[in-house]
Amino acid sequence: MHEMAARVALVALAIGNGATGLLARLNPRNFYDDFPLGRSWVTADGPYNEHLVTDFGAALLAIAALCLVGAWRPTREVVIAAAVANIVLGVFHIAYHAGVTDLLSTTDNILSFTSIGLGIVLGLGLLALARELPAVQ
Repeated sequence: MHEMAARVALVALAIGNGATGLLARLNPRNFYDDFPLGRSWVTADGPYNEHLVTDFGAALLAIAALCLVGAWRPTREVVIAAAVANIVLGVFHIAYHAGVTDLLSTTDNILSFTSIGLGIVLGLGLLALARELPAVQ
């Protein structure tokens, strides 16, 4: 039961991070101009920087890969690593957005905080689940 719950949460995090990371990495200009789904959250924050966008995409893909490894082999250590990676990303990401709420509409701020917060909540849930998972042998 704990392994299945961890797998589901890890796959959800991998999909979210992976889809965002792929878009940023493969089509950085579109990511900058239109992310998410035409709402233009990134463009509101300043001039385009392809290097920054593609590096951000690569970092998200790395976190997604870690989540997929955890979903494939949900050992305590791998799940904790994936959880902590998502929590650290989410906490720093949401802290930044909290300081620039004037850049987006109220609706977009709510959507942004909700999507980022989901990663934090799933990460915290994974930390709780990890206690019941087998350790690496």
